[in-house]
Amino acid sequence: MIDITLIRENPELVKENIKKKFQDKKVSLVDKVAKLDAVWRKEKKAVDDLRSKRNKISESINQLMKGKKKGEAKKLIITAEHLFLVSHGLTYVNGSDEYRSVIHAAKAIEIVK
Repeated sequence: MIDITLIRENPELVKENIKKKFQDKKVSLVDKVAKLDAVWRKEKKAVDDLRSKRNKISESINQLMKGKKKGEAKKLIITAEHLFLVSHGLTYVNGSDEYRSVIHAAKAIEIVK
């Protein structure tokens, strides 16, 4: 098994080693894996950022509830629920109360069919 760090940092070395083993058909997989990894890292960061934002909102909700400001807290609760759904791969459909699954990034960039 190849460490993903090696593919990130030195894909040409990985390709050379594949060629040395006479498995030329697998060379293109290195680029596909590198692209998928880049997409995965970008999406993971986006989810982590959403989770961080949700946690900050939760702290604000607690402070508002302690201060007896339930109306303001309720608005933040709705925002936090929305962030939770988005961070779990769901997106809001404009004009309705429905959420739908987000297309996987790998499929969207046509690496995986």
